[in-house]
Amino acid sequence: YAGNNDLVSIDLSANTSLDSLSLEANLLSTIDVSNNTNLLWLDLKANDITSVTGLSEATQLRWLALSFNLLEEFSIHNESLVNLLISDNLLTSFDVNGAVNLESILIKTNQLPIMDLSTNTKLEVLISSNNKLETLDLSNNINLKYLWSSTNLYSILDVSHLEKLI
Repeated sequence: YAGNNDLVSIDLSANTSLDSLSLEANLLSTIDVSNNTNLLWLDLKANDITSVTGLSEATQLRWLALSFNLLEEFSIHNESLVNLLISDNLLTSFDVNGAVNLESILIKTNQLPIMDLSTNTKLEVLISSNNKLETLDLSNNINLKYLWSSTNLYSILDVSHLEKLI
């Protein structure tokens, strides 16, 4: 844990045994976790992050927090990821098609005009409020239990097939 400091950079290349890393509330703009293949939990919220390198190599990663950063685009291909927190960024592009085991996505307060969740069939929680979404196709997300998607630009939102919504 090295949160709440003024870190502007960190070299984690030799820390190959790390399974949990918390660097929230620093001044990091980029980070490379390519050598940290044992990560289960990564918390980078409240930095100045514009890019994260090596997330695909973290093949055990289950929980990723990137909220309150400066990300404009995000793409991840990591089948182990279950929980993604990426709210309060500047996202206009978002690709999680390679994260097929995602169960929870917190992506509120971004600039997203579109979001493709068609491969995320295990998704149970989606919080996507305060974006610029005009449509949201949830036809493949039959396991969705919780949906909070207010303050978007929808004219129609079909949830009629989502029988597990509570």
